[in-house]
Amino acid sequence: RTAKRNLEGNAELLHVLQESLTGIRVVKAYTMENLQRRRFGRVNVRLMRQRLKMLLLDAVVGPAVEVIGTVAAMASVGVAGYWVLNGLNGMDAETLLALMASLAGMFEPVRRLSSVSTALSSADAAAERIFEIQTLRPETNAPDAQTLPPHREQIEFRGVSFRYESAADWALRDVTLRIPAGETLAIVGPNGSGKTTLVSLLGRLLEPTEGSVLIDGRDIAHCSLRSLRRQIGLVSQDGVLFNATVWENIACGLRRPAREKVLDAARRADVDEFAQALAEGYDTMVGQHGATLSGGEKQRIAIARAILRDPTILILDEATSQIDSESEHRILRALEEFRRGRTVLVIAHRLSTVMSADRIVVMQAGAILDVGRHEELLGRCKLYRTLC
Repeated sequence: RTAKRNLEGNAELLHVLQESLTGIRVVKAYTMENLQRRRFGRVNVRLMRQRLKMLLLDAVVGPAVEVIGTVAAMASVGVAGYWVLNGLNGMDAETLLALMASLAGMFEPVRRLSSVSTALSSADAAAERIFEIQTLRPETNAPDAQTLPPHREQIEFRGVSFRYESAADWALRDVTLRIPAGETLAIVGPNGSGKTTLVSLLGRLLEPTEGSVLIDGRDIAHCSLRSLRRQIGLVSQDGVLFNATVWENIACGLRRPAREKVLDAARRADVDEFAQALAEGYDTMVGQHGATLSGGEKQRIAIARAILRDPTILILDEATSQIDSESEHRILRALEEFRRGRTVLVIAHRLSTVMSADRIVVMQAGAILDVGRHEELLGRCKLYRTLC
């Protein structure tokens, strides 16, 4: 138990450190240095106490075994000696000496085993934490999984419902929606209405609790993950970057892409404008989580990554949320050309992004409230008017 608490304390300590360092700007801006220092101190003191308890238990085991062994040996020899002196139970001096020699030979292995037992208890606590992760169900292809051909007809959400394990309410409730190939569909709604959850089902980042998702009539649950995800380009609002160069972040996931294609994607996403001004151009390291770049620059690299992948399905989840209006206009113009012949799902709060869509889906509380064009929804959907 102590070993398990010690490991949990280690994890909590690292978590506090990571939060403080990754959120250093917020810590400084809100003068939270003392608060974070005290928080770290509390976790550190708890961890120190657990470690001291472990050391104490470890130190007690050896002497305890020595005492128990000595008392047991003395008791055995005392009883056997009494039997020899009184001629009881057939005990004689030779048998007594053999017993004493056996006890002496046993004692050292038993003492060593006691330290092994302590080590095994600590290892068992660590193994228990590891197996909690290993027993999670991994992403796997169904036994009958087939390669999904390039998307050409339609995407269909058929009676889809989804609930997160830790949540009491449904994130999606009986969603049915058909999206013809080549259509640009905007999904709008208040925070928590299920927009991101819905598009996450398309790439099987989440699996529906009920219902099914079909591409060109094929249930994606029976398609290989690789063939499905290679057709999808995703740009999320986080603008996730890796601790690599600008070039590597654009080309990630592709093996030896042509230089001209990478540069073309960079130009279309407006990356070339700031990349050329960096110290080493496209070979500049962006730092952990893109620390050396602004939010808009990170977002543009993520868009270039999606353009380079040349997907048949493009998902834009608040893709221009961190970009200024001028850059947004240029990127939307580039995406206007890029999305021709592709099925595009756009999650956005900005009206300029939504209005260019072929159809707009309005979501509320995990369900589809209305579907239509901008002018139609303005006239009949109160929530859409409020969002606009």
